[in-house]
Amino acid sequence: MAGVGPFSIPAVKKGAIVYANDLNPSSYQWLCENIKLNKITSNINTYNMDGRAFIKKAVSDLYSTSNGTKFFQHFIMNLPATAIEFLDAFKGIYKGIDISSDLLPMIHVHCFTRSADPIQDIKQRVCQIMGGPIDAAFCNMQMHHVRTVAPKKDMYCVSFRLSPEVAFRSATDAK
Repeated sequence: MAGVGPFSIPAVKKGAIVYANDLNPSSYQWLCENIKLNKITSNINTYNMDGRAFIKKAVSDLYSTSNGTKFFQHFIMNLPATAIEFLDAFKGIYKGIDISSDLLPMIHVHCFTRSADPIQDIKQRVCQIMGGPIDAAFCNMQMHHVRTVAPKKDMYCVSFRLSPEVAFRSATDAK
């Protein structure tokens, strides 16, 4: 969902370590080309794979290459048509990894809604995909209207910290 790099390239230029993924081979090719054109030579790791597999691989790669000393601070999921559907990849993502709950990443999910009550609609959809109520995470949920994309269709970005209940869930607990 990294596309050609509209979030990842500026982030790495500001000093972030970035893991960027896009399933589309053409987008992935242009992401790599834009990295070269912007003279970026470090702190970016690119992937061309399914989003769910990428989330798991990225967490594993960062953990292993840093010898367990670095963890993701943010996941930006910017494909509004389907980003919410990939949230299930976070179920149990940190199971067996020694990470404090306060270091769990913020997740920023772009999505569309046609609902008259967008907050309730988005919360319900996120909870359903995450496998049940995650109200603790929504106590600190931030949601902002990005733009209206069509009559009665709005884009939002919802941000919340990954809850320990989801992050450390065992495979048998996953719904």
